[in-house]
Amino acid sequence: MLWWKFESVTFKIADNTRYTPDFGVFYADGVMEYVDAKGGGPIDPKSVVKVKCAADQFPQFRFVIEQRRAKKDGEIGRAHV
Repeated sequence: MLWWKFESVTFKIADNTRYTPDFGVFYADGVMEYVDAKGGGPIDPKSVVKVKCAADQFPQFRFVIEQRRAKKDGEIGRAHV
């Protein structure tokens, strides 16, 4: 990782609909990744739809959702969209 920034970019994914990922991360291999960090509770389906829409419209970037899980399950789960 070369660089990261909190809420650095907002994507317009539809009329009157915007998506601001929690983190932008730039890696040494040239990949720009946007991370949506979630707590331990259920993930709002609207959040998943926004991330998927952003991934479809901006294929040059990688979008992931990370969710805190119970310690016994490995603490953090990561889903690439």
